[in-house]
Amino acid sequence: PSPPSNLALGLPLKSLIVLGMAATTALKQIYWVLRISQESMPATSALPIAAANVLFNTPSSILALTAAASCFTPSFLGAGIAQVGGLSPLFLVGALVFLLGTGVELASEIQRRGFKSEERNRGKPYTGGLFRWARHVNYGAYSFMRAGYALAAGGWIWGSVVAAFFFRDFATRGVPILDEYCTERYGAPWVEFKKKVPYVLVPGVY
Repeated sequence: PSPPSNLALGLPLKSLIVLGMAATTALKQIYWVLRISQESMPATSALPIAAANVLFNTPSSILALTAAASCFTPSFLGAGIAQVGGLSPLFLVGALVFLLGTGVELASEIQRRGFKSEERNRGKPYTGGLFRWARHVNYGAYSFMRAGYALAAGGWIWGSVVAAFFFRDFATRGVPILDEYCTERYGAPWVEFKKKVPYVLVPGVY
């Protein structure tokens, strides 16, 4: 089959979408720092975050340019069936998961920022909005964003590795640390919130 025609920037559709996902992760982080976060971010914190973005974005982008991502992909998910605009079903699923994760994470952070910005809510945990479905829904959504990006660009093996890494890291490290902090800071309201919302990262799953 003939190669896909270039659409913009001299790139075919798949490459444009991968570029868009990389740009989205960067822009989302910038927006979070400038408009959502209520704390300053010194270079000592910003540099590790930037390095982590490069660490996960770069392999995905490289794999998107090679045939390695599709080597072990079942035919019913890859090039073996009709594609949409030259995009495989696996790529489309990954892109949709990326969009879902990005949207949920950003929406939940904006909701919490609005709550925290009101003086009457000072010292109170935010338990509304999307956080009613999972106590750390933003972490779960971030994991989906990362997994979707890796799945679309790097294939199901790389996508599975990235998904496993983030979900495990949040479940065994990030959430326990934050839970301990919230228990000390908020006390009984946080304990009650944990009883009311049993799910940690993904509603109905974990």
